[in-house]
Amino acid sequence: MGLPVVGVCAAGSAPACLTPGTAMRIYTGAPVPLGADTVVMQEHVESAKGRIEIRHIPPLGSNIRLRGADLRKGEMILPAGSILDARGIAACAGAGAGEVAVYRKPRVALVQTGDELTPAGSDLDGSKIWDINTPMLEALVREAGAEMTKCTFVEDTPQALAHAIAECRDTADIIITSGGVSVGDRDYVKSVLENAGAEIVVSGVAMKPGKPVTISTLGDSLVLSLPGNPVSAFVTWQIFGRAILKVAGGSTFTGHEVQRVRCGMKLHHKPGRREYRPATLVKSENRGEVYLTAGEATHSNQIVPLLAADGFVIIPDDQAVIAEGDMVDFLPL
Repeated sequence: MGLPVVGVCAAGSAPACLTPGTAMRIYTGAPVPLGADTVVMQEHVESAKGRIEIRHIPPLGSNIRLRGADLRKGEMILPAGSILDARGIAACAGAGAGEVAVYRKPRVALVQTGDELTPAGSDLDGSKIWDINTPMLEALVREAGAEMTKCTFVEDTPQALAHAIAECRDTADIIITSGGVSVGDRDYVKSVLENAGAEIVVSGVAMKPGKPVTISTLGDSLVLSLPGNPVSAFVTWQIFGRAILKVAGGSTFTGHEVQRVRCGMKLHHKPGRREYRPATLVKSENRGEVYLTAGEATHSNQIVPLLAADGFVIIPDDQAVIAEGDMVDFLPL
């Protein structure tokens, strides 16, 4: 005999009412009729003359998505400080949240110093080198989810540097300076910042590369002063810049995600500063274990080794030698 098919439920329609002893055709996404508790796949049904025969009866509740199965009322979707990526946006939309409170992107201004620099692609004479840090830092800032509001190249004079920083502080949450932060006769960054009323919070760090890195506050802006050598600038950005931008953007930062990896070679190190040496991960063909290899030293002016690097092996400041097979800290890029 089978069951009579008394109607159709389509997606977007109001729930129908199903009486005992009857069936109703239902499309994907439609509300389950009132009185129904199971949906049978049409592959398991024979239909003829407005009636159906069920060849295979599924378990009770089959093929029904229950209300609250994904997220129950009152449950947290995303904790404060989460980055709102595509998955987070999907979860918010699925919970009916058409608008959520967010932090705006941090605004970043870059001040590049160095009379010896010229844009990459231009002709070089005997006194010039191509500018690596400007395009590199612009890319790193954008990769970190911040907005680059200004990029200024200044002459190596206190007046030019002071003018550039004064212009940036009105439009940027974070000012990045590159070069001129060491102790040379033409390194003016620290003195210019102090004369502008900045409070220098960090003045140099016992790390290699990147020892001169300086962090200051200037009014409502934070100033991150990176060394001019490109590898030094890259490393100090990874250690300090990314963390600063995460906090400025409202995200939580609980420390860098350092991994423990076996060292695949003997490494020598001059004690005194913690070293972040570019390293590459290699998988052992025999045991399948991952280990790292690194160069004999870190050269702060050589950017090409970073291309092959998966991250940095962190060599403690008081350790002169790391033996092959030792477990070491590894900071992935």
